[in-house]
Amino acid sequence: MAGTFAWTDSSIIPPLGTTSYGVTFTPSDAANYDTAATTASVTVLSAYQAGYNNWLTEFQLDPQATTGPNAGAPNADPDGDGFSNASEYAFGTNPKVPNGALLTTTSSNSVFRSSWIGPASGVSYGVQFSTNLSTMAFSNDPTITIESVGGV
Repeated sequence: MAGTFAWTDSSIIPPLGTTSYGVTFTPSDAANYDTAATTASVTVLSAYQAGYNNWLTEFQLDPQATTGPNAGAPNADPDGDGFSNASEYAFGTNPKVPNGALLTTTSSNSVFRSSWIGPASGVSYGVQFSTNLSTMAFSNDPTITIESVGGV
């Protein structure tokens, strides 16, 4: 049967998460079919959540598992390298292969360059600095830019 679905309340903008909303079906053939209303469960994911879920699928990780070789919980570390899944996702590394580092840093002529495999969907990257490493007081540096090289 042809027709259209619409939110019962057209002003709805679903927030992140899962919520039920009223929907109305209006048939194209109103002479032979009635309009019908019901509810639909809607799940809205952030760019990070959607990207992370795709990443879990790519590596066949179970999002509910917190331990073991297929643990996909954000704080899990299935390869035991000390980097959580959330970190491995953000830096584009394989959660099933131990990594020595999430990024590499080189310096030449007082220019420091860090690189990683990312970027990951929904992840923001920034650079922080400190003039006194013993106090661990880091600040964001608005003068430093992060640029994408090689189509990444």
